[in-house]
Amino acid sequence: MAVPGVRATAALVSMMYAGAFLPQVAGLSAPGRLLLHEEAEDEAMSMVQLGAALQTHADALGESSSLLSRGSTVRQQRSRKLLMWVLGHHRDGLAGDRREEAGTTDPPAYNATCNGSGYFIDWGSSGMKVYRVHRRRAPDGSSTGELPLEDLVKGSFEDYKLSGVNAESSPAAVQAILDGLLQHLPGGATAAADGPDGAALATAGMRLEPERADRLWASVQTWSQAHPGFFGRCGHGTDDADCRTLAGAEEAAYELRSALRSRLGVELEQGGRPFGFASAGGASLQVGVRGPEAELHRCRRDLGALDTHFDPWRADVAQVNGVPTLLVSFLSVTDLRNRTCEGAGRARECDYDVGGLDQMRARFDEFLLEQGNDTNPCLSPYARRRPDEKCSIFDSASCVLDRFGGKISGLEPTDGSLAAADRRAECRRLVSGFIHQDLVLGRWSSSPACLGLAGNASRWALLSSFARETQLGADVGHGWEAFGDVLQAATRLDFATKEAAERGEEGVFLSSALLVDFLDVLGLSPTAELRGMSAEWADEAMRDRGLVRGWALPGRCPGESGSASAPRCWAAAFAAMLSWFFLAG
Repeated sequence: MAVPGVRATAALVSMMYAGAFLPQVAGLSAPGRLLLHEEAEDEAMSMVQLGAALQTHADALGESSSLLSRGSTVRQQRSRKLLMWVLGHHRDGLAGDRREEAGTTDPPAYNATCNGSGYFIDWGSSGMKVYRVHRRRAPDGSSTGELPLEDLVKGSFEDYKLSGVNAESSPAAVQAILDGLLQHLPGGATAAADGPDGAALATAGMRLEPERADRLWASVQTWSQAHPGFFGRCGHGTDDADCRTLAGAEEAAYELRSALRSRLGVELEQGGRPFGFASAGGASLQVGVRGPEAELHRCRRDLGALDTHFDPWRADVAQVNGVPTLLVSFLSVTDLRNRTCEGAGRARECDYDVGGLDQMRARFDEFLLEQGNDTNPCLSPYARRRPDEKCSIFDSASCVLDRFGGKISGLEPTDGSLAAADRRAECRRLVSGFIHQDLVLGRWSSSPACLGLAGNASRWALLSSFARETQLGADVGHGWEAFGDVLQAATRLDFATKEAAERGEEGVFLSSALLVDFLDVLGLSPTAELRGMSAEWADEAMRDRGLVRGWALPGRCPGESGSASAPRCWAAAFAAMLSWFFLAG
């Protein structure tokens, strides 16, 4: 495919070596924003860098065309078609292109050019979050840190989402996706030998289906053995540390480490006071708390022996940044026939109730049915079910979804004969009964040690769902907020209006009731300060493996000597001078 316009522009721009000031929003991911102290920043790109970026895109277009024109094997064609399908935008009649809240940017339209380029895959309950990474090495083999953003292909610092790839996917489909990813690396199918020893780590979505997960990991290990170097410790007689499912407490440790690396996290850790954190994804919910070590161990003992069928490591006192920390993971499991329950009547407590928001809302549906309710009083009377394959979580062909694809309920809203105030009260009563029924949370709330730790934590870092106003029901993203104020904000929430429901803004009332009631039962003090933070566990997992985000621009490969640093510095200075000239003028 000829791309003369792009190539000509790239050549012209590359020869200029300098040019007009080109402001662009940095567009960093959540960790990137934290590194910039969570402030918007502008970045000047020299024309040299712009030319290199355009040339990269042109090369990618030409390479894709030549690969297709030469013809590929059946497996390559299948992998390309499958990859294109899962990467496609799914049209949403309410909001145009639907993007998962966890998703960020489009998939790459270009290839990596440096050996050591590859991927880190966060395999969650809603799909694969793919990070383009490289292993940073100096010529002597030592690590020298991250490449500066101006040395990275534009957009490659961000992750992108492969939705719908979960524990129910077939091994052949997963291998085909890996085949498709491999085609973007240098040398195509032969590139793995020069790969970065990347990783694919799964979280709660795979913990929900341990038997199916084992089969999928076996297929990944088989694929890895045929493509050495793409993954690190995966197959080849290794311990498979780089292609496996994380335990809940392990995920919690990564999350806390990532949060503490941010500016707010450093402030939190250096404050010298006990603190905690809470995070909720689609299937699991993690908490961690610091305090006197003896109390940490006493609380863990009070939680007792926990079932390990889905998660082998649900709670533990572990060292996080060298400090003893209690970590607990809650997993919500639906359609569980042999659910462990203790007690009777209102004192009955059952395992695997509380967890990540999607699964917990589905489990709440089951709880309502168990209580004799065939409708959901926590929904707006304007909520409407619609057919969607995602509704299988409710064992239904249709359900209520929000505009991000969040799974709200498979039940109809309670009819409008119940006054709004009575409906809100009934919802909160049922949510409270559901939260108090959870086995692990019940043991926590019965333990003076556990309640003391939570109550004495003066500050709490809130991650993921807990940090979003559209799910917590309170704004904790712009400053420290007292938990008492968050409780009050939650009680003032109302159901979605007809217009809001039509926009797909359903579910805030239910989600807030679940999350805030969980924090309340956990034992947070009304005076405890809460703050939403942006942090991704994957960044710490990558750091442990010597991986950093992004693919290098041509000529900027890690370890290369004699890169164009001087022209870059000159061009950046020239761009800054021009920007000053025009602004001053």
